[in-house]
Amino acid sequence: MILADAKECAVWWTEVGCADPALAALLPAAERDRADRLRRAVDRDRTIVAWALVRTLLAELLGEAAADVAIERHCVRCGSADHGKPRLADRSAGLHFSLAHSGPHVVVAVSRAGPVGIDVEHLKAKSDYRPLYRRTLTADEAAAFHAAGARPHDFLRTWVRKEAVTKAVGTGIATPFHTFAVSGPEELGALLTWPDDPSLVDHTTVLDLPGDPDRPAAVAILARDVRMSEHDGARLLPRRGRR
Repeated sequence: MILADAKECAVWWTEVGCADPALAALLPAAERDRADRLRRAVDRDRTIVAWALVRTLLAELLGEAAADVAIERHCVRCGSADHGKPRLADRSAGLHFSLAHSGPHVVVAVSRAGPVGIDVEHLKAKSDYRPLYRRTLTADEAAAFHAAGARPHDFLRTWVRKEAVTKAVGTGIATPFHTFAVSGPEELGALLTWPDDPSLVDHTTVLDLPGDPDRPAAVAILARDVRMSEHDGARLLPRRGRR
């Protein structure tokens, strides 16, 4: 079962190592062409694996073939269909999804509770994220981070929470991270402030995904009291020797 009920956000994990020629058949021609235009093989693999998992999950929920699931883009700021957050063309289905990938990790979230955003980051050894503080953190957040010293894991925990929220709202990088606040990295995930609509704070669930601290991840859902479940996405995808 992909989703148990309307208050669940199901998160499905897999890795780039799941890439297989059979996955391309799950994508429509336009998505395959976009993937083929990527220069690096690892980027092509990430894209194909991520979208194959998205389409596999949605197809199961909708009772359609994966390649036939109609997905469109919509920019909440200008209304353009040329860019913006991907979503189901048939919004009457009441399904929301988000995908992310970093390093070897690919993750997809699906929910009926409300618009969803997910992010994962892969910690780079010996990285110094302090130059990013100014454009990522509010003044109060930056002061707290400077006082605590350079702690890359904590910074990335904050980053993935903010990325997840902007993806759920649909604005993405058009909403600068330094304009809104999330809870501290040692606290449970939460949205604390939002520049355009303060009421969003009381209607957003932010959840950290447990596991490897070197790959922090978070999901945000524009609904209250949503619970999360995690699943192995690799078992849903075709692999060599398993058809």
